[in-house]
Formats: sequence, structure tokens, C-alpha cells
Amino acid sequence: MGATRPEDDAMATDTIDPPAPPQTDTITLTLPAELVRKYRAAPAEKREAWDLMLEIRLRIMIDPPTRTLEEVMADVGREAAANGLTQEILDDILQEWDEERKAARAGREGGL
Repeated sequence: MGATRPEDDAMATDTIDPPAPPQTDTITLTLPAELVRKYRAAPAEKREAWDLMLEIRLRIMIDPPTRTLEEVMADVGREAAANGLTQEILDDILQEWDEERKAARAGREGGL
């Protein structure tokens, strides 16, 4: 049998630590009282979703993306094509989505 190297043993027994959660801090925003009341009255999962949306929006306003939407969409298109998404498949997906959306709208309007 061949000799093992110390780094081989270390690699076999090392565990990968999960990434540390991002450091957070708290700020105070001045908002209309009614908005604050509704926020505080909402379920925790809704507040968490709103917090995330506000974080994303604030991040975009403070540190705008360096790439345009068109650049991102072009990259997504290239990746989709590389993964086998053809224009025909995309058209079928979009048509199905449009039909579902129209049916849902008709159901809502029919119930009025």
C-alpha cells in the first residue's frame, strides 16, 4: 500500500462549515402610523417577506446593479439555450401561463 499524505487525511476528515449568516443591524424608519400598525399586526411570515423585499429594494437604491436588465436577460437566454430550452418550448410555456392567467382572471371577474 502506498503512503498517505497528511493533507489527504485532513481532507478526508475535514467538514465544511456552513457560511456565516450575514451581519445585520437595525435602522429606524419614519413611516405613517397606519402603515406601522398594519405591519405590526401582520403575521410573522408576512413581515419577514416584507423585510426581505425592503432589503432588496434598499440595496438596489443604495448600491445599484452594474449590469443592465438587457445584459442579465441575455445571459439568462444563453444559459436557457445551453440547457435545452428552445423558442418552441418557451412559446408553449408562455402560452400555457397566459391561458392560466386569463382563466384565473375570468374566475375572479365571474365571482363579482
